[in-house]
Amino acid sequence: MNKQKDGRYRTKIVVGKTAEGKNIVKWIQGATKKELEANRQRILREYRDGVDPEHRNVLATDWIYNYFDHSIAAGQKEQTSTDIRSQIDRYITPYLKGKQLRAVSAADIQSCVNACAGKGRSLHINVIGVLRRSFAAAVAEGVIDRDVTAAVVVRLPERRHNRAFAPDEEAIVRKNVSERKIEPLLTALLFFTGMRRGEIIGLQWKEVDFKNDVIHVRRDFDYKTNRLDTLKTSNAKRDIPMVPELREILLENKGKREEFVIHAPTDPLKALPESTYKRKWKAIRALIGEDVTSRTFRNNFATVLYDAAVDILTAQKAMGHSDPTTMMKFYADMDRSRKVQRGADTVRNAFTEKKEEVAKKLPRPTAIFE
Repeated sequence: MNKQKDGRYRTKIVVGKTAEGKNIVKWIQGATKKELEANRQRILREYRDGVDPEHRNVLATDWIYNYFDHSIAAGQKEQTSTDIRSQIDRYITPYLKGKQLRAVSAADIQSCVNACAGKGRSLHINVIGVLRRSFAAAVAEGVIDRDVTAAVVVRLPERRHNRAFAPDEEAIVRKNVSERKIEPLLTALLFFTGMRRGEIIGLQWKEVDFKNDVIHVRRDFDYKTNRLDTLKTSNAKRDIPMVPELREILLENKGKREEFVIHAPTDPLKALPESTYKRKWKAIRALIGEDVTSRTFRNNFATVLYDAAVDILTAQKAMGHSDPTTMMKFYADMDRSRKVQRGADTVRNAFTEKKEEVAKKLPRPTAIFE
C-alpha cells in the first residue's frame, strides 16, 4: 500500500488468474485506509459474483427504462418505441415505482398485467413483453437471482377476427369509385391496393409507375410525428400491380406540380393533414357503414387474393407482411363458410380442368356412319 502525493492510498490486489496461471492484478485507491478497504472488498465481490454489487440495488423502473432504450427501442420505428414507452409509463411504472428490482414480486408484475384489463391485445403483448425481456436480461446479467415474471398469469384478449366487405358493401364501394362520388381517389387506393393508411398518405407521384402499371410502396407517413417515415418493416417495401380502374382514376387526379398523390387542400407539395383525412374518412364510413375501418379495406384486399387462389407467398408480398405465417393466421380467421366454398370450388375446378385438358389431347372421333 502506497500513499500518493495527493494524499490518496493506492494498492494492488489479485482478483484471479489467467488460463496460463498468471495473476490478474487490479489497482485500487481510496482517500482513506477505510475507503481503500471498502473498495477492495467491492472489487473482489464484483469479480467473484460477476456483477457490481451496486447494480443489485438498482430500481426496477430504472432497469426497465434502461433496458428498453438500449435493447428494445433500438429495433423499432420511432413512433412505435414512443408508444411502447408511454405504455410503460402508464401500466408498469405506477406499480413498480420506488422498488428495487430484486424486491419486485410476482404479485407486483401481476398488478401491471391486470392494469391492462379491457385494453387491446397488442397492449397486453407489449407490456408483458417488456417485463419478461427486461427481467430475463437481469437474471442473465446476475442483477437478480430469479425471474418473477415466469409466475405471472397472462390472459390475452381474443384476437379480433378479420372482416372483409359483405357483397352489398363491396357493391357500394365499386359503384362509388366508378361514379366518382365520395372521395373516389382515397377509396380506390384503399380498395385496390390493400395499402396501410400511412402508406397511402405518404404515397408520392414519383412512386406511381404508369409505364409499368405498378405502385411502388417506399415510405410511410406518421401523423404522430407529422412527417414521412420508414415503412413498418423491410418487407413492406413492395410493388403493387395497378388495376385498370385504379390507373384511370389516378390519371384523372394527377396534377403537374403535385408531389403527394393525396395532398393538403391548400398545398400540393404537402401530405394530407390528419384533420382533413378524418373528414374524408367520416364521409366514407357514412357511405359504407359505421363499423368500417381502413383495416377492413386491407382485409378485403387479402380476401380477394384468397378467393382468387393466390398462393401464400405471393399474397404475403402483396400485403407487405414480414412473415408468411401472418397470411396463414389471416386465412385461419376467415369465415369458415367462405373457406369451405372455396375448397369445394377448387376441387370441382381441378377435375373439370383435367377433363377439358384430356379432351383436347384425344383424336377427333370419326363418323361411323357416312
